[in-house]
Amino acid sequence: MEQLNILNKLKAILTNTIFYISILVFTIGFNFTDSPPPPGWYQQSLPVNDFINDIFFIDTTTGWVLTQGKQSTNDTSYIFKTTNGGSNWITQFARTLEMNVIQFTDHNTGYAAGGSGSGTSKMFKTTNGGLYWQLIIDGLLTIRFDDLYFVNKDTGWVSCKDVVFGGLWKTTDGAGSWTEQLNQTYQPYRMSFINKDTGWVTISSLSNPFGLCRTTNGGINWNVIYNFNGTPLDLFFINNDTGWVNGVDTPGLFLTINGGLNWSSKAHPTAY
Repeated sequence: MEQLNILNKLKAILTNTIFYISILVFTIGFNFTDSPPPPGWYQQSLPVNDFINDIFFIDTTTGWVLTQGKQSTNDTSYIFKTTNGGSNWITQFARTLEMNVIQFTDHNTGYAAGGSGSGTSKMFKTTNGGLYWQLIIDGLLTIRFDDLYFVNKDTGWVSCKDVVFGGLWKTTDGAGSWTEQLNQTYQPYRMSFINKDTGWVTISSLSNPFGLCRTTNGGINWNVIYNFNGTPLDLFFINNDTGWVNGVDTPGLFLTINGGLNWSSKAHPTAY
């Protein structure tokens, strides 16, 4: 299960470069349908012609996609679920919001975060695989959430990079309460954790405009360990040493094998 979650999260990193109606599914080593799939990457359609904001798979067949309409504000965010590797999708969520990120900790418990068109933060939680989404945060901030990351159903973090209202917050009770760990001066953006103690977050402070911070004590302390040449769009670590970042000024994929101290450029698929 751990290997499957790692592979699926890596696919989620790459989908941040896709802004059209297609989902790219990597099929090497997997067979999602009765018929053999084409080699490499191939397209799958969604029920709407919208942007893909996030995608998360819990195993090789079950996953969720969060989409956003093409209007800048007051458009509909959808959550679609598949149980056959993306061949078919069912609608589970449709609201006039600007939702940015979705994550599940198991087949039942998941979180989705973003905000309203006016900028008020929103977070939803499901405990039945997405059949019902409960609004659990409504207005913690006067700006939208940018990212969230849960290491289990109770412990997680949420971030907002806004220079006035932003910050990084942690929960240990399933989003019932939150404690601020970084304030708005850091402008925390994207996160990745390998357990409840060790994680990374990108920041954009005055002294570190494209910085990467690491914690080894659950976010009590954060240390800047690297500065990129541009803003990372997403990141993901599989252990203490190995992680990936995409974006960074120009589209690209970057790899570290020493916990984020150094990064090297890697080839990535061409977006459709």
